[in-house]
Amino acid sequence: MKWLGDGPYRVWRNRMKGTKFKIWQNKYNNTVTGESGFVYPEFKGFFSNLYWAKVKGKNNNGFTVYCNSEHIYLRMLTPQQPKEDPNHRVSVDFPEGDISFIKNIPAIGTKFQTGGDKMGPQGNSENYFGNDDNPILIELTFEF
Repeated sequence: MKWLGDGPYRVWRNRMKGTKFKIWQNKYNNTVTGESGFVYPEFKGFFSNLYWAKVKGKNNNGFTVYCNSEHIYLRMLTPQQPKEDPNHRVSVDFPEGDISFIKNIPAIGTKFQTGGDKMGPQGNSENYFGNDDNPILIELTFEF
């Protein structure tokens, strides 16, 4: 995957620091943080401030998506959950499917606390509500 946005690392609602805005490229990997060696940056997860992304498949086929809306997160696949997380503290629920374009992402916890509102102001959830008068719009253009 190659994209213009914040990277090269995935982000969580309460862990946005450490990324820079520019063109990035990550090769596919199935890194499970803390378990599967040191293959970084992770390929799977949420990526912030998306402007465009080129995604290639196994046979070099793929697509490009252009995002014409501000503050959009790209969700690329779903990271494998750690085996050593019996209390579901460093695991979050992901949307169904493999690729998502969303306005709000969850906070990640620590080995001592679950994510969300307990993780301080950056972990507080934002709610986006759409209605007939003011719907949530995300403008995307796909090129195949």
